Amino acid sequence: MQKIYLASPYSSPDEVTRNDRVELASSIAARLMEEGYVVFSPITHGHSVADHLHHRNAHSHEFWMGQCLPMLEASDCMMILPIDGWRESRGIAEELAFARSNDIPIFI
Repeated sequence: MQKIYLASPYSSPDEVTRNDRVELASSIAARLMEEGYVVFSPITHGHSVADHLHHRNAHSHEFWMGQCLPMLEASDCMMILPIDGWRESRGIAEELAFARSNDIPIFI
C-alpha cells in the first residue's frame, strides 16, 4: 500500500482558520484512507496531541519537525493540500526541501 504524507498549512492567528484547516486535512485523509492508501496527516495528528504537550513543545516548530520529518522520510510520496496559506507555510517549506533532498515524489 502506498504511504502518503499529507501536508497542509496550519498556523494562523485565527483559531477558526486553524480549525477549518484541520477539518479539511482530516476529511481528505479519511477519503484517501478509504481509497486504500496509508495516510499520515501531521495537522490531524498534531492538532489533537498538542493539547497534551507542555506549552514549549506544543508551539515549537522544531519539536513538530522532529516528529514530522521521520514520517515523511518513511512515506512513498508527499501530497500538499493547495489551500490558502500553503505557499507561506514555514512547515511546508521545510517538508518540501526535505522531500526534494530525499527524492520523495511531491504532488500538489
